[in-house]
Amino acid sequence: MGQQTSFSSVSEATLLKLAQKSRLLPSSFLIDDLGSERRLVGGGGFGDVYQGNLTSGEHVALKVLRIHVGGTVRDRIEKDFCREALIWRQLKHPNILPFIGISQTAFPGQLCMVAPWMNNGTILSYLESHPASDRKKLLTQAALGLAFLHNRSPTIIHGDVRGANVLIDNNGQACLSDFGSAILTDSLATITSTSVHVRGNIRWIPPEVLNPGNEDFDTVRKHPAVDVYSFAGLCYEIYTGKVPYYEQRAGGAVMMAVMEGLRPKRPDVNLILDDLSDSTWNCMEKCWSQNPASRPTIQEVIMTLENAGPNVCSRWSCR
Repeated sequence: MGQQTSFSSVSEATLLKLAQKSRLLPSSFLIDDLGSERRLVGGGGFGDVYQGNLTSGEHVALKVLRIHVGGTVRDRIEKDFCREALIWRQLKHPNILPFIGISQTAFPGQLCMVAPWMNNGTILSYLESHPASDRKKLLTQAALGLAFLHNRSPTIIHGDVRGANVLIDNNGQACLSDFGSAILTDSLATITSTSVHVRGNIRWIPPEVLNPGNEDFDTVRKHPAVDVYSFAGLCYEIYTGKVPYYEQRAGGAVMMAVMEGLRPKRPDVNLILDDLSDSTWNCMEKCWSQNPASRPTIQEVIMTLENAGPNVCSRWSCR
């Protein structure tokens, strides 16, 4: 078993290296049964998201690489696209958004990743339309998805855990999505990342990653503690409906607060959207620890969520 794991680790990293260098993906990734439906539903940075369909009629999400630049920037974007596709393709778990494949023909001259369409949208939009949902259960499901990533060999760091990247499937289950910031942590991991720039949103990024003077940046960003810190921010979103540090509009002020060890305060009971137990809040505070070594593992977080009992009167539980 040890030899098999080692071989798998080396094979995955080698495949990533080859794909990034050539900016080509294995032919097994390609699909050719997309229908003609296209509806733009979102976008940003270097990508757009469309709702499309397969020839069977099934709705799918199309993540299209949009490039209007050349040179080294285009080269980096294409390499990052290949890295995301290769990492995502390996992940099969009930709480991970499934990867269907890659299309080279849906948008001429542009690469396109295909995934199932989630009618319920993100966990944030789902809770807006289903406010009485069990938030603890949804968070536990998202944590199970993270545990799957962290327990793999090689370990995968998601790198951008927040409400916008948690989708709700047709069965009402939470699924992690968007692996554009994901990192492999094995010994060959240096070949799986094409940029040392900080990715994600600073409201969910831990201090050791934000620190511009951190000489061990490449090491600390490959530790599961990065995702655990971000998970506390996800919990804050789900229980309050607000982003961490919502009082601060300027990114610089948020970054300063994070670096100084200041964390969001426990919200007033009137602002809580569901039962937020003492044990859950204490766990969130541990996840937000300034020292990565002081943070719990995601498995410990799951145990806390599963054992947490309601001891706060929320606006829904008290009706």
